[in-house]
Amino acid sequence: MKKLVSSVTFISSIVLFLWVSNYTKSSFDYDTAQFVGYIFYWCVTLFLVSLCAMILEYKKYKIWLLLSGLYVFLTIIFAYIAGNGNGMILSFDGKLLTWLFAGMYASISLIYFIVQFVKSRR
Repeated sequence: MKKLVSSVTFISSIVLFLWVSNYTKSSFDYDTAQFVGYIFYWCVTLFLVSLCAMILEYKKYKIWLLLSGLYVFLTIIFAYIAGNGNGMILSFDGKLLTWLFAGMYASISLIYFIVQFVKSRR
């Protein structure tokens, strides 16, 4: 299952990258392109972090994967709602929020992996 998740996120990243690069060559909807971009950034992040998640036990991996899916879904929706960040004193657009949430997710996940690795060695 671990290899399957890594493979799916890698293939999804490639497909989304190719789709966005072809989609933006003609007339396109900005919001759709941005939304697919948010999903692409998360697929890349999930692929890189899932490679490190191979050290987890199966049960802990499934829990991490479930929480990751929920977190990713909520942050993509939040970034889409933020849009281009107009009208605020501190303007956070969806792309910046996606990178911010992906960075926090990767950092917390890596700390979790390190803690679980140390616990399994004892």
